[in-house]
Amino acid sequence: YWTDRDPAVRRVAAPVNPDRRFEVALPDVTPGSEMSYYVEATVRRDGHLVRHVAPVAGAKDPGIFVLSREHLSDLDTGNLVLDVFDLARIASWVSWREGTTGRTALDLDGDGAVSDADLKRGVDILAGANQPGDPQAVIADIVRDAVTTTLVLTDGSTLGIPRGFANRITDLELQGPAAQALVSRSRTVASIKDPSLPRRRFVGDISDGCLERVGVNSVGYRRFPHEMRRFAALARDNIARDPVGYAWSSVVRAGRLFVIQGSDDRRTAIQFENSRAIYLVGQAITLAYAVLFVAGVIVAIRRRQVRALLALPIIYVPATISFMLINARYAMSMQPFMFSFIAILLVAWLDRWSPPSLVPVRERQSEESE
Repeated sequence: YWTDRDPAVRRVAAPVNPDRRFEVALPDVTPGSEMSYYVEATVRRDGHLVRHVAPVAGAKDPGIFVLSREHLSDLDTGNLVLDVFDLARIASWVSWREGTTGRTALDLDGDGAVSDADLKRGVDILAGANQPGDPQAVIADIVRDAVTTTLVLTDGSTLGIPRGFANRITDLELQGPAAQALVSRSRTVASIKDPSLPRRRFVGDISDGCLERVGVNSVGYRRFPHEMRRFAALARDNIARDPVGYAWSSVVRAGRLFVIQGSDDRRTAIQFENSRAIYLVGQAITLAYAVLFVAGVIVAIRRRQVRALLALPIIYVPATISFMLINARYAMSMQPFMFSFIAILLVAWLDRWSPPSLVPVRERQSEESE
C-alpha cells in the first residue's frame, strides 16, 4: 500500500485467524490521505501454488481508501477516481468557466480541452461502472441557465449542478433513479486511461480469486461508528438547509409508525405480487385502529383514566427514531399499549349502551349520588 502523501510502497503480511480471516493493522495514516492498496494471496491447488490479486490489476489499478471526517465533501484529493464531483467540475467549467481545468483526468476524450463531450462521456462511464462492455449514451440533453446546469438522462432523471458548486454532495439536485445512482459510483482514472487493464469483476468489496472479500475498516467496531458519523453529518446538513421541512418530515415519518403506507418506490416498500392490494388492506386496518386509539385517548382523558405508563411507550418510540428512519417493525412495540386505549374506548361504549341491569351496582350508586 501507499498514499498520495507518501508514495513509498509498503508490504505487510496478514496472518490468518482461526476463522480463516486475514486481518492486518496498518500503521497510522495521516487524516485526509488517499491510500492505494492491493492484496496478494496464494493458495495450493493440485500441488501448485496459485497467486491471486485483488483488485485483479494489482498495482496498476489498486483499491482506494480515504481516511477523512469530511463525509459530504470530495475525498479524492489525489485525483485517482472519476466520480460525480468531477462531473460537477466539468459542468461548472463549461457553463460558467468556474473552477479549475488543470486536471488532465477531466479531458476524458483526450482532445486537449474540457467540453460537453467530456461531460457526456463521464456520465456514460459512471452509469456503466458496474457493467461489462463499452458505456452506453446516457445524457439526453443539457439545460443551462444563469444558476444551474441540468443534465437530463435518458430515463427522465435529472442531475442539477448549481453555480458556485462547493464540492458538497448535498449541493447537487437529484431527481430519478439513474441520477441518484451516479452519486454512489466511481471509476478509477487508471482503468479509464488504459482500457487494456482487466476489468474488475466484483461488486463492492467482493474480489476475484481465492478471497471472498477485501475491505478496509470493514470490521463492525470500525464500520458502524463511521457510518453513524456519516449519517449524523448528513442530518445536520439537512436540518441546516430546511429546519421546518425537516421537522415536518419527522412528523410524517412518526405518522407512518401508526398507519401502513404502501409505495411504488422499491426503496420505500417491498414490491411483490398483489402488493398494492395488500398494502391498501393494511392501510385500512391500521388507520382504523389508529382512529380508535385516538378516540380511546380522548375518552381516557375525559374519564381521567390516563395512565402514564401506557402512554409513555407510544410517545417514546416515534420521538426517538422519527427524525432518522421509520420501519414497520418498530410499531409492534407500541401496539399493545395502543390496544389498551382502544380497550378503554370499548369499555366506555359498552357502559353507555348496555342495559342498566348490566352496569355494576357500585357504578349505579355513584351515578345516583351525583
